[in-house]
Amino acid sequence: MASLRYYFENTIIRPRRAFSELLSDPRRLKHGFITFLTMVLLYTVGILFIAFSGAEPTMQPWLAIPSKNYYYWQTLFYAPVFITGWILAAGVVQLLSRLFKGNGTFEDTASLLGFGIAVPTYVTLIPDTIGGFLAFLGIINQKEYTEFITHPGLGQIFSWSLMLIELVWLITLFSVSVEKAQKLPWWKAGIIGTIGYIVYQLFLFIFIR
Repeated sequence: MASLRYYFENTIIRPRRAFSELLSDPRRLKHGFITFLTMVLLYTVGILFIAFSGAEPTMQPWLAIPSKNYYYWQTLFYAPVFITGWILAAGVVQLLSRLFKGNGTFEDTASLLGFGIAVPTYVTLIPDTIGGFLAFLGIINQKEYTEFITHPGLGQIFSWSLMLIELVWLITLFSVSVEKAQKLPWWKAGIIGTIGYIVYQLFLFIFIR
């Protein structure tokens, strides 16, 4: 049986092959959960750096939490929100797949989505964590950094490019996950995968700012 590292690396370069092999691995759910949880914990560290830097969210949080304390509280609910979003997305995908005559199990779907969500998220996780760490050290000002990546210019182009790459990659791996787990044609998997991705992002949008 292949290692978790093997599945992670091949999710990047050969996702269809990696997911096919993962489905035959009895440790697939464990691998998927560890991969997903590692991504979430690393993102939580980045949020903790931002909290210690004294930054406040640029968008008004939907939760009734004061802006000055928002990132501190976010470090507590970040992991539960992401994990719940993963399970919710897997559940929606599983139910929709039944309508399209899919025959995979929930465990198969969740295992593949663990990799399918975690791997593309590193596209924005790495620069966000670096930015939070630099703000924590006082090298950059979080407000100025936010303005740099949201106002027209090189920073905005770079930021939007990363988000676009992450978006396309996430939808692609959601779809491949459905295709392999449910044994469905690519076009059916694409429809279900896109809906699953939208559900996942909308759920995160409620809590994450």
